[in-house]
Amino acid sequence: ATVDCEGDLFTQFLQAEDFILSRLSRSYTIKSARRSELFEVPKIAIREALLNAIVHRNYHIKAPTKVAIFENRIEIFSPGQFPGPLDLNNLRAGITYLRNPVICKIFREAGYVEKIGSGLIAILDSYEKQNLADPQIIEGENYVKCILPRVEKKEKSITDSERILAL
Repeated sequence: ATVDCEGDLFTQFLQAEDFILSRLSRSYTIKSARRSELFEVPKIAIREALLNAIVHRNYHIKAPTKVAIFENRIEIFSPGQFPGPLDLNNLRAGITYLRNPVICKIFREAGYVEKIGSGLIAILDSYEKQNLADPQIIEGENYVKCILPRVEKKEKSITDSERILAL
């Protein structure tokens, strides 16, 4: 399925988040009167990766931000390289440079961004907390791709007793 997210940046963010979440497996736990959902990919990781793609992308490049959902991963592709002197080694340190300070300010004032530089740390921490494979951040020529691994579905093996058909 392909979806074009349209409208303002907030609407696009919400449409993209809904698109991803509607295609993920989830489990439920009941600890109080209301159940709580646990997605196969941490919801905070999806949120932060999408926000980073929107807030930090290079809008001078005439290409869309893309989201691709595969059986084993979600890829969020954002036009432009890292803003400023960032590299893959210092991302965990919370260092950030703003390419789009006005967009960042608007998202922060609207309550979408809490603390600048904390998004990637939240992604990595959420994966660690759920004991999942590490996400990857890949910087290519004029793009940054965030790869969020999905929980691998184990195929149920059929035992001899399950092959017997009782009539």
